[in-house]
Amino acid sequence: MANISKEMIKKSLESFIKKDVELAKQTARMDDIVDDIYEEIYIELLEMLTENKQIMYQVIDLLFVGRHIERIADHITNICERIIYMVDGKRMNY
Repeated sequence: MANISKEMIKKSLESFIKKDVELAKQTARMDDIVDDIYEEIYIELLEMLTENKQIMYQVIDLLFVGRHIERIADHITNICERIIYMVDGKRMNY
């Protein structure tokens, strides 16, 4: 998730500098990958927690980390949508 989000940051900056709408759209679509990974991790961590209550604090910390990284990807998507609007004057359609 973190690596994909880092790549999204790089691509969003590049699309802003170059005013590249297609790159902004491609970057925004990467958010779906991050969302899917987060959902998998969320379920896996909760399953681990039900099996072993002693890891509760570690699981909670990891859930927060995952959620924050997922939100970073959401914010990058918002930036890409604004880039598209800035260049084309249109709202983003996936």
